[in-house]
Amino acid sequence: MKLLEVYKKFGSPPNLQEHMLRVCGVTTYIGKHWIGKEGVDWVRVKAISLLHDIGNVVKLDFEKYPQFLGEEIKNVDHWKASDPPRSKLRGIRKTNGAGLCAI
Repeated sequence: MKLLEVYKKFGSPPNLQEHMLRVCGVTTYIGKHWIGKEGVDWVRVKAISLLHDIGNVVKLDFEKYPQFLGEEIKNVDHWKASDPPRSKLRGIRKTNGAGLCAI
């Protein structure tokens, strides 16, 4: 499954998608300039950065904070209706102590 298909399946608003893509960009930059310990799996770190907030759509309160949608605020009814059912979240575990999401 391609990344944008994952974002769509889980109902991620465009600005949340953009945020995760930007975080991946920062992760890529850090990886290229890393002088710390060897053995960092940068492929995995980048994958995690692309999905780190994927579940936030579940906890968004579009009634209370519609501004979270940014330019998509005009489509707030669409995003309220696209709130993914809990069944789509099966297989995703809570984050571990390091903040990494295990799928």
